[in-house]
Amino acid sequence: MVRLIQISDCHLFSDPKGQALQHVTLKSLNQVVDTVRINNPRPRMIVVTGDLSEDGSADSYLHLNSALIPMGVPVYAMPGNHDNTRVMREKLRGAPVRWVRSVSASNWNMVFLDSKDADQDSCGLLSDNELSALETALKERVNQPAIIFLHHHPVEIDSPWLDKIKLANSDALFDVIDRYPQVKAVVFGHIHQEHDSKRGSVRLLGTPSTSNQFASEGETMSLSGLQPGYRWFELQDDGGFNTGVVHIPSPE
Repeated sequence: MVRLIQISDCHLFSDPKGQALQHVTLKSLNQVVDTVRINNPRPRMIVVTGDLSEDGSADSYLHLNSALIPMGVPVYAMPGNHDNTRVMREKLRGAPVRWVRSVSASNWNMVFLDSKDADQDSCGLLSDNELSALETALKERVNQPAIIFLHHHPVEIDSPWLDKIKLANSDALFDVIDRYPQVKAVVFGHIHQEHDSKRGSVRLLGTPSTSNQFASEGETMSLSGLQPGYRWFELQDDGGFNTGVVHIPSPE
């Protein structure tokens, strides 16, 4: 069995006291990490699905590194629309973060995609290179159950303002996935809330932010009042998996 933690949308600043809406984002990330240690103390790996930084600064990525190093496990990260990919790669090189297309753990194939569109501030796009790399990763391990991770949500979540900034070419993503029945789930961030739906046999899973949580409905952005959180996975050797979301305790 593989135990895996997903965190997303940390929105860190150069200033360690930088605040986005209701939360000092580095403080809330550290609270999430502390909660992981209590509830899921020995994961095999951590996956960070984008928007590590809010301001794209070098120091923001170093703060992330400092927060995750004590976990003592590999970290697989991909950029979101707020990230500066060049700075992110430069500052996280040599850290626990590993830059790979996919990783095999036990009987599972985890595939990591870059959905950042350099020409758009918020919407996502999978380039032809990303789609080709996905196909290759699935074709090379056709006998392994697979999970695909990316930042942008590829499916509408009934939130009008968020659905305007989803993955722009989700049809192209699903065209690839439909050719590979070993895909078990597509997992994403960006929406700052929990989501769980199915497309055929594939689960579509959205994960809370380690900072602010968005309300699930509404024409414009509003907050839900939920605390920062993360998602955990237990990947079984037979291709099944369990998953759930944990929020940090509410302050007294």
